[in-house]
Amino acid sequence: MSISKRKIVALVSVMLCVICLLTACSSQTIVKDFNSIADVDVKENTVAACIGTSAMKEAENTFKNAKVMEYNSYIDGIMAVQKGVLQGFALDQTALSYAMATEGIKDIKVLDENVGEANSIVAGVSKNTKFPNLVNEINNFLKKVHSDGTIDDMYQRWVVEAKDEMPQIHKPENPQGKLVVATTGLIPPFSYYKGDELTGMDIELINRLANYMNVEIDIRTYDLMGINSALEANQCDCIFSNLNATDERREVMDFSNPVYVSNTKLIVYSPSGANGSFIESVAKSFEKNFLRENRWKMIVSGIKTTIIISLASVLLGTLLGFALCMLNKTGVKLVHTIIKCFVRILQGTPIAVLLMIMYYIIFSGSGSSGVLVSIIAFSLNFAAYSSEIFRSGIDAVGVGQTEAALALGYTKTKAFFKIIMPQAAVKFLPVYKGEFISLVKMTSIVGYISVQDLTRMSDIIRSRTYEAFFPLISTAIIYFVISYILTAILKAIEVKIEPDRKNRKIKGIEEK
Repeated sequence: MSISKRKIVALVSVMLCVICLLTACSSQTIVKDFNSIADVDVKENTVAACIGTSAMKEAENTFKNAKVMEYNSYIDGIMAVQKGVLQGFALDQTALSYAMATEGIKDIKVLDENVGEANSIVAGVSKNTKFPNLVNEINNFLKKVHSDGTIDDMYQRWVVEAKDEMPQIHKPENPQGKLVVATTGLIPPFSYYKGDELTGMDIELINRLANYMNVEIDIRTYDLMGINSALEANQCDCIFSNLNATDERREVMDFSNPVYVSNTKLIVYSPSGANGSFIESVAKSFEKNFLRENRWKMIVSGIKTTIIISLASVLLGTLLGFALCMLNKTGVKLVHTIIKCFVRILQGTPIAVLLMIMYYIIFSGSGSSGVLVSIIAFSLNFAAYSSEIFRSGIDAVGVGQTEAALALGYTKTKAFFKIIMPQAAVKFLPVYKGEFISLVKMTSIVGYISVQDLTRMSDIIRSRTYEAFFPLISTAIIYFVISYILTAILKAIEVKIEPDRKNRKIKGIEEK
């Protein structure tokens, strides 16, 4: 197949995927018209809430018959209800009030009843924080902002009026230390992104706390599944992110006094009717997801991070893998055993687990950035696979090649790099190329450790627009383009190493 035909096949494949996803997004599952919690609480129904939130606890206590599931983000739960995948999704009333005021929320309704009892939202504080009186400092600060009406004013602006304008807050001129605060960046109006800037009610509260304590502030974003682990691993000093106190959490963190009290509500599917013409809806969706607030800049930033992690990991992983391969061929039994164990352990460990072990355990409290930890984790993983790829390619070259080179006066080193390696490269490059592309796609999980890569930026955009189509499709296409370009580069290297590949023909057949 010529290169032009391959391009055509690739483009057609992408178009087919887009059409299939568009069809899936436009379809709705027909569900019952729910009017009360009792209607939802039956065995054949499924409800959900975000993992680790007060809504999750109240949903488990309220729904004794329905199946209760855990979701990792608000937006995924809301969209699941819109598509009829879930019969109900429980979430904080304050977050819901803001969401219902946005354009993206449609085809759902809020039940009047509360799910369970009202919950106090608190700040979580690390037991190993470098600020020994941090809990008391936060409690004194909260007492102050409650008594002088600051919290009421913030609630009015961020929640009731839905104004996403951060006021000017004086920064300490001579800060006494740095306070590292964890949040999600995915829950409007508390912490979310306006363009590429983190904002929200919690962010304002964090900045006011920093001014009150006279400290520099460092805000890091995690998903709901990783934020508690980050605190336990000493990656941050405290959490401001719709957190509620539980007995299990008290074992690993301390809690402040209530920041505010809120009820939990349940949303259910309720079709709203016509949504306008297809062309108009697509154009409006494109504007909202990419042009509004210059959200395309977030995609560009995510692409840069993804490429940096991918290329750095491949470079370091290749060097380490080659070193392991050479050490393995020294014939020293102890070295061979150690390398074999290293390779088997890394090959048998899921990369997501390895990434979190590196960040939350090995580099716990080190202050290392998520990007650096990601590069180290992916480099180790790639080294384990590439060392075996190199070994198999080198072993495929006959021993006679080395013997002939030595007979001609070559040294062992020169014989390897001049005679053996070029022949081995022809054999292992196709497999190496596939492993390279797999690594690029695997980097999409770095959002677990607070890295703002392409996939994470897509999640942030979805959390603001409550739409999945354009953010996910654009992410898939960008990964496809990156993989295609890298494949073409490696293909060019293959041709340069073995020029005959370019003009290889079957005997007796002419191509016009």
